[in-house]
Amino acid sequence: MPSLNDVNYQKLADKIFKNEANLNPDYLTHWNTGEDFPSLGIGHFIWLTPQAKQSKVVFEETFPQMFAFVSTKVPAPLWLNALNPFEVPWKNKAEFDQAWSKKDLIALRQWLFSTQQYQAEFIVSQFLAKWQNRLVSLPLETQQSLSAKLNLLLSSEKGLYAVIDYFNFKGLGFNAKEQYQGKGWGLMDALANLPANITESDALPQFIKQAKTQLQQRIALSPPERDEQRWLKGWFKRLEGYNN
Repeated sequence: MPSLNDVNYQKLADKIFKNEANLNPDYLTHWNTGEDFPSLGIGHFIWLTPQAKQSKVVFEETFPQMFAFVSTKVPAPLWLNALNPFEVPWKNKAEFDQAWSKKDLIALRQWLFSTQQYQAEFIVSQFLAKWQNRLVSLPLETQQSLSAKLNLLLSSEKGLYAVIDYFNFKGLGFNAKEQYQGKGWGLMDALANLPANITESDALPQFIKQAKTQLQQRIALSPPERDEQRWLKGWFKRLEGYNN
């Protein structure tokens, strides 16, 4: 992966913030209807409630790790540092919504808005670490195939952004905890299903096509009560933005 500087990280942050929160600071603290956890920051990092951790939730928690990373760069609001244990202080969406306009969440949004570059740096660091850890657990032939396809995407700025954004958006993949009926939707899942003969010029269009296919599959296999079809239009718009 090419080395990144502060300008690169800020560009990544701007694009991720636009995709996740439409560049609106109000969306830096959000709790989706129908979900058991808030999503915080430019990457909508998940912070699982104790109840969600005990359920069969299929999404990976990332906010505590992001908080630990970014707070070493810029001090976080005191109320967050005072949490012991470091757990979600709202029992449900209703409590979160009541607290949304109060001082603690206002302070959190201000901190999240001021640390966008470092949040992007965290996302990249997570990608590099998780990619390597997952890769070495796979058969050598699979390692070589995935690495070759990844390198084709990373050879362009648009491809680099697509890789990092999709990783943050839908996870690394090849993860039994993030699947419906044995089918995943992460980055590695998409790369594994790309044609073996892709070239540098068609790697990104092929990746977008495959990502759309597997997200449609995810919706088809998802629990009906989650009504994931409502998100498909936005997901596709996000993927199509990788080529702009």
